[in-house]
Amino acid sequence: MTEQLTDYVAPDDYITLKVKWPTDADKTEREFFMSAGLIRRLSNAVQGVDNISEIYTNGALQEYMMVETIAPKTERGKVLDDRADLDDYQVSMDDADKLLDWINGHLYGFFIKTASKVEAEVNNKNSNLQKLARSTNGLVALAQKKQSAGDQDAN
Repeated sequence: MTEQLTDYVAPDDYITLKVKWPTDADKTEREFFMSAGLIRRLSNAVQGVDNISEIYTNGALQEYMMVETIAPKTERGKVLDDRADLDDYQVSMDDADKLLDWINGHLYGFFIKTASKVEAEVNNKNSNLQKLARSTNGLVALAQKKQSAGDQDAN
């Protein structure tokens, strides 16, 4: 993995936006948190790093991601009203763009981090397999040497 990718820094874990929850009289500044559960739900929706650009082109995906992020949730992170849509929260276009950029940054960081871990794991396993192969080759050579010596002793 190139140094440029592993040095990627994801956005701050918190973002503040003006939204109106159904219980609010007016728009209120609220702080939203990118939790481990939320990033996993969002990454499942994107279905891999190859589709990350769809965040900006797929309206249904945008709506899901924004509602999943800003909707009121239970203590376990589940959206309280799964029938809500983005209009229910009166998010401005500027805040919607900021939110999508924030989500995209976190998803990109998540996929980079995951790919780096996979690469490190594969490299570690390959290294161990190479050591095992050298060890196995050494044992085979030793066994063949002992067998040759045993054949000579029998003569």
